[in-house]
Amino acid sequence: MVDNNRHVLNYDEQAAVFSGLRERLPDPKSVQVRSLRRSTNGVGFCGELNFKNQKDDYDGFGPIAGAILDGRAALVFISRENATKNPPEIKAVMEKMGC
Repeated sequence: MVDNNRHVLNYDEQAAVFSGLRERLPDPKSVQVRSLRRSTNGVGFCGELNFKNQKDDYDGFGPIAGAILDGRAALVFISRENATKNPPEIKAVMEKMGC
């Protein structure tokens, strides 16, 4: 079911996000994404990301944010470890990005 919610990324935007992830992650086939949505400021996107690390283990979902510029995604990953250690700082950064 598709709702026409303005926070849903369209196909091209989703393709740009996943292309950016494939370029930057050690095991792109292991990527798990949830809650991918347009940021409230309408400029970027937000979500949660989990992927296998170099030890072939999943670390757990952590925040992801970014923007799509000229069909390419500029991504910001925040590791689950950092998100857990610094919740007020991470929350402030994510809020500034409209997440």
